[in-house]
Amino acid sequence: MFDVKRNLFLCLEYEGTRYQGWQRQAAGLTVQGEVERALSEVLDQRVSLRAAGRTDAGVHALGQAALCFVETTLPIRAIFHRANRALPDDIVIRNVAEAPAGFSARGHAVLRHYRYRLINRRTPPAVDRHTWAHVAMPLDRSLLHRAVALYEGQHEFGAFRSSACRAKRTSLTMVQSRLIVEDDRMIFDFACRSFLHHMVRILVGTALDVVRGRVGLADVERLLVGKGDRSQAGRTAPACGLVLIGIEYAKPYERFSTL
Repeated sequence: MFDVKRNLFLCLEYEGTRYQGWQRQAAGLTVQGEVERALSEVLDQRVSLRAAGRTDAGVHALGQAALCFVETTLPIRAIFHRANRALPDDIVIRNVAEAPAGFSARGHAVLRHYRYRLINRRTPPAVDRHTWAHVAMPLDRSLLHRAVALYEGQHEFGAFRSSACRAKRTSLTMVQSRLIVEDDRMIFDFACRSFLHHMVRILVGTALDVVRGRVGLADVERLLVGKGDRSQAGRTAPACGLVLIGIEYAKPYERFSTL
């Protein structure tokens, strides 16, 4: 039987603690490299993944989306089980599906959903130390809510990106920006079509610096209309608290949404 060229869609979950980010590198352990290695072993061919986004070192994902063209007649169920057996415990393929040849995990995404998770108490967490950030200082929750609410809507986010960011467009529409508080746990919830490099971590760090008195609400408002630069925003929050929750697609590709 002749092999058939297929466009495979993967929904991936991973803990990014051990990895130098998503993107494959010549040296260093990466999530993309590990998934490609597992699929290459299972399918007996070189596999190259195209993801919806690139998470940085130490960042986690519950619903990363990726595609790969492969030539195989192996059933989807067999690919799913064999690839998961070939992966380390901190990476899981949640779903494998056939996708149209013209579908792009990155280009057809209409919404990306991130959450930044933080524990606010005197002592750092033991169980969740790799997946939740920690702030010991008591935080003014009312002020934090006010700071986070400023990010929602269409704004200029050029001051909230790393110096390594090469994106030409920095005016973005934040569909959702909210703070969820449950006891000593805080979740910063963001949804946008696209994000700039380190943008979520800098937004969180800036909101925290508002509470610390290092940045004022008026300063944030000024930055959001393009008056100022990165040096006037807050610090970059640690990578460990950031999670890519999922990717949303519109018709006719909505069935590939990972939210």
